[in-house]
Parts: sequence; C-alpha cells; structure tokens
Amino acid sequence: MLPASTLAQKVVKSDYTNATLTTTICYGKAVLSAAFPDFRMDTLSFRALLYRYFFYGWLFDDVNVGNLWQRCAAGRHNREQARWLPTYMRRWFVLGASLFAVAFVCEKLLGAPVLSAVFYVPSALSVPFNAVTALAWGSLVLDRSPG
Repeated sequence: MLPASTLAQKVVKSDYTNATLTTTICYGKAVLSAAFPDFRMDTLSFRALLYRYFFYGWLFDDVNVGNLWQRCAAGRHNREQARWLPTYMRRWFVLGASLFAVAFVCEKLLGAPVLSAVFYVPSALSVPFNAVTALAWGSLVLDRSPG
C-alpha cells in the first residue's frame, strides 16, 4: 500500500480541471483528511508531535508551486495560518526563559559553569528564532496584496 502522501500526489496529478479538487490541493494537508478518511492526525508519533509543537513549517504551503491560481490560494492559506505564529513565539519564549532559569541555577547555586552553558546556548537560540518568526508573522499579517 502506498503512503498517504504518495496517494495524494496521484490524486493531484489525475485531474487539474476540477475546481473543487484544485482547491483541496492548494490547501495541501486538507487533501489527506478529505480524500483519505483513514489518515488520522492522532496516529503521529510522539517525536512528530513534539516537532509540530515547536516548529511551524508544516502549517504552510509553498507559494512557488503550481499555476497562478494555485499560488494565490497557497498565499491565502499561509496568511490564514499566520494566526498561529504568536502561539509558537510564546512557546519558544517560555522554553528560552525556562532554559535560562535552569542555567542560572546551575551557574550560581551549583557552581557548574560548564553545565550552565548547556542551558544558556539553547536559551540564546530562542531569541533569533522568535525574531525570524515575528518577521514572518508581520510580513504575512500586514501583506495587503490581492489574493
């Protein structure tokens, strides 16, 4: 049996003239739940769920694929999904602040500067992640181009 993504690609390739199918294709992930009812989100492994909890790339569609109509639909989809970006920023802020607090405890109370570096580095990496996410969110929310 083929994986659901391969089956979805075969459905996509079979008929581009059907407007309903094309709309479903442009929204990407919806094709799996609509065309394949046995595909369920709750069957994802813990590792995949953890990845989706912290990284938001899976929410968005590629606006450089397809014809003009499909690219516009993907852009609309991405602007709608931008509402979740502040949630991801909040998660990364809490993660970074928690790691910073653990590093502070390791450094000051335990006197272990090397161990504290293990926690300081990821806490510092949460800052550029939030900066990039804020820039992406701002560009998607404030974009007023037609489509």
